[in-house]
Amino acid sequence: MTTVNYKEFFRMIGIERELPNKYGLKGRMCDGITVSQQIALRNLGIGTTGIKYKGQASIVLDLAIGRAKRHMATPGQMKKLEQLGFQKVGEFTYSEAFQYLDNKNSYNEELDAMPWEDDEID
Repeated sequence: MTTVNYKEFFRMIGIERELPNKYGLKGRMCDGITVSQQIALRNLGIGTTGIKYKGQASIVLDLAIGRAKRHMATPGQMKKLEQLGFQKVGEFTYSEAFQYLDNKNSYNEELDAMPWEDDEID
């Protein structure tokens, strides 16, 4: 699974801000990121680099889960779409991204498979 860091994720969905530091968080939100938060972030395609506190993880998880509920493109899909030259990838739905990437993959597989690879030549 392709993962992105939170800064890439924010940029791709059009958020131009940093996560709050420890002093911008309150109470238990200043505790370290939990294992369950780390697992949830990775399952959603977001790496935990740069996320140190529970409150930071909660912000990123809320955004990612909200996008998943609205059937928006996953972070991995958005990264691959950017690599193909698409812009505003945060606006793609999951289905649109899947369709573009599926078409691109089948096209590449056709190009990569040479006609003589399957046939033995004597």
